[in-house]
Parts: sequence; C-alpha cells; structure tokens
Amino acid sequence: MSRRATPSTRTFTDYLGEATDRRGMYSAVAAHTGARRVVYAVSSLDVTPSYVWPDVTYVDTDQRARVAFADTASAVRLADQHKTYEGEPRIRFLGGEYDRVLGALPVASWDLVISLHAGPVGANAARCLKPGGWLLAAGREPGEGYRLDAAVLLSKGKYRLVTDGLDRAAAGYVFRREA
Repeated sequence: MSRRATPSTRTFTDYLGEATDRRGMYSAVAAHTGARRVVYAVSSLDVTPSYVWPDVTYVDTDQRARVAFADTASAVRLADQHKTYEGEPRIRFLGGEYDRVLGALPVASWDLVISLHAGPVGANAARCLKPGGWLLAAGREPGEGYRLDAAVLLSKGKYRLVTDGLDRAAAGYVFRREA
C-alpha cells in the first residue's frame, strides 16, 4: 500500500499537528475495555482512534471532515502507518448530527462510543452499544444507564487510567453501559 501523502492525508496530519495528541488516552482505554469496534461522535479530523482500534466509525457535520473522509483510503493509509494492532484498519465516516446518526446505527453493534466534543451522548449511544459496552466522555454526566468505571488522567504529557479516586478532574471518563 502506498504511503504517499494525499491532499486528505495532509489535511489529517495538519489537524493532528495542532490538536492534542490523545493516542495515550485511547491506548489506556483500549487496554481497560478490550473494545474493538468504536464510534467517535463529533470526531472532526482526529483519526488517531484508528491507530489503536481496528474498526472505527467517525461521525461529524464539519465540512472539513466530510471532505477529508470522502477519501477514506487516505485515512486508512495514515492509520496503517501508526496502528498498534494486526490487520487492515477499517474506517467509515458518517456525515450528520451525532444524535441522528447514532440513532440510525444498528442496535447493539459497537463496543465503545467516544464523545470528547459532543456533550452528553449517553442516551443516543446506548442504542448502538452492545450490552456492557463503554462510553469515553469528556464530561461526568453521561445520562441514565451508565456507571462510572474509570478516569483518564493526564500528567506531564502522559495519560493513565485509574479506577479509584474518580471524583477528581480528568481528561476523560470511562463509563460502562449497564445491561
């Protein structure tokens, strides 16, 4: 597979060069949850979940994301260069408001929903999450039907996941969907 930069690849890498690098967060969450299929609500151009998880569906209304993900092959090439798993990355993009898109996804088909910019998506995410699935959120209020399981802390540029002292401020919170 060619590793040449395409206009879409440059769009992703330009964004990633300016954005917070969350690969450490995603790796900690992956190790904790064992998730394989992921939905990222309001993803913008953050393709780094595909460095950690082999099957990621990105959801956003942003025009830049629509244009960049129109050529998913460029996102796959970028993920393939940085992935931490065996096999080919599977990347899909669904344009639209996350509540509508999550509501239209197949029931109980995903292991993890990422919501770092979307606000409380718990109610919409519950439908597409498998029983016992996970939600990674920036906020502490995921909605009904979730139990706080872990916090992702950021200190000196390193992420770590903790399961005690969950009342502290964190870079992200991991919730388990109650079956």
